[in-house]
Amino acid sequence: MGAGLGRWVLLAFLTHLCLSLGTAWSATPPANWTTGHKKVLIIPVRFTDQTGPSDVPNASGYFSGWGNITNGTTAAALNAFFQRSSYGRLSMEFTVLPEINLGVSYTTYNATYPPTGYSKFASWDEPGSFADDVRAKARQVGQSLGQLALYDSDNYDLDFLFCGFIPGQGTLAQGRAFGKGIFGTTSLALAHEFGHNFGLQHGNGVSRSTFYSPLKGGTFLTDTYGDVYDLMGWKNTTPVPLVPDRDLNPYWKWQMGWLQDSNIATPVVSGTYRIHAFDQPTLEVGKAYALRIVRDPSRVYWFSYRQSITNAEAIWSNNGLEVRIGGESVPATAGHTTLLDMTPGSRGLANIPSVTNIPYATLYDAPLAIGRTYSDNEANVHVTPVKKGGTVPESLDVVLNYGPFPGNSAPAASISPATLTLATGVAQSFTATASDPNGDALAYYWEFDDPDALGGSAAGNTNPDARLSTQGSHTWTRSGTHLVRCTVTDMKGGKTIASATVTVTGGTTALRTISGVVKDENGNPLAGAVVNNYKGGSPN
Repeated sequence: MGAGLGRWVLLAFLTHLCLSLGTAWSATPPANWTTGHKKVLIIPVRFTDQTGPSDVPNASGYFSGWGNITNGTTAAALNAFFQRSSYGRLSMEFTVLPEINLGVSYTTYNATYPPTGYSKFASWDEPGSFADDVRAKARQVGQSLGQLALYDSDNYDLDFLFCGFIPGQGTLAQGRAFGKGIFGTTSLALAHEFGHNFGLQHGNGVSRSTFYSPLKGGTFLTDTYGDVYDLMGWKNTTPVPLVPDRDLNPYWKWQMGWLQDSNIATPVVSGTYRIHAFDQPTLEVGKAYALRIVRDPSRVYWFSYRQSITNAEAIWSNNGLEVRIGGESVPATAGHTTLLDMTPGSRGLANIPSVTNIPYATLYDAPLAIGRTYSDNEANVHVTPVKKGGTVPESLDVVLNYGPFPGNSAPAASISPATLTLATGVAQSFTATASDPNGDALAYYWEFDDPDALGGSAAGNTNPDARLSTQGSHTWTRSGTHLVRCTVTDMKGGKTIASATVTVTGGTTALRTISGVVKDENGNPLAGAVVNNYKGGSPN
């Protein structure tokens, strides 16, 4: 996945220009813009006082990726990525020109561009500014060499004006909807920037402080790059390798015409629906690869499942449902998609060097885990992934219940044994006894407090079907007192959390503990609250 904190600094350095869309609903790119074979021209640019792109790092140690441009590695990686992501509907071919010398100082473009009031670098894609100058100079050189067609950007679908490291400049995609150009000092984010060229905004992420409703205001973490599972969000876009775990989410694929309406389930009645992993290279007729549910006139839910992630994040991505708000309504979303954190109170992925970083840690476990229910009580929508389908590629069965359900009561549940002392390294099973006063079917989700597990807890269902998983099991390696929880849901908005405590002996040194009562904003005790130290450094 590349360097974790390095990616944070890199993307802070690579300023992305969002596309401007002014219509009431998100503009859909024309099919001929997002499908077919795209010819891409790369124009390396130098100034009289600033060299062009090279493999020499800048003062901060960043590489431009120039060598992989010239040897064709980047071109092959990008073409393969977009072919896979588009299900074969988009391919790319690259032409790299010899270096173009603009013959002026780079400071020429620090001057204000009168029509905009910003510098010519900031207004780089405006008529008569930097991009026009580069393209005109390339044509001039091509004409002098008798190769005008090769050097003329008008003969290409997309272009990348690739400069050396210019003080104060990063990488930007063309700002108008479905724009052609990219201006940058590094090629490491080209896949992301081409996404902007194709009409895509950023993949936001939101993690609320309470589970009441991710759509309500309150204390939360939100960021324009917060979708850690999407190319347009927080994904290392380095093109070597450009692995499938950076795949664009289904809303983007639908917007670009890669996923057709026939590939998307839009259920209007309660039932169990199967969706197949969307991050695969081909589609099959008759299969659904996302669930789309209109919440209200401004927001649309997109539920999806992926299976191609094989690194640390796989424990969540391969075993849960991604929940997003689509970008259909520009007034409500600015055209961005938003990944909703289904476990906003948890740690997510710890601060592991070269894997991730603290700012987005809580969003790595954002998927709705098998056995958990997401209830939007205001919209009377209740969604529960209950089991994998056992298909190839893999799929997920999802129970959808439309309410309201007046008189619905939460199930009663308990765990046995409720307390016990256990030696380290010994697997221990627990049994949940539950009943529902309304006779509803139940789903179970087991989690075990374990400081040594990724994210600080481990799922432990013993049956792959959450509706049958009345038992959970776990093995601890650290001494101390640990919590066992089983969340029992009726999949209609009612849930109960049953708990047990385990004292483990003979393992690695126990961590420190705290005690007290967790209360809500009104001073009422909260049942089933979990307290975690999210900060880096010592876990003690």
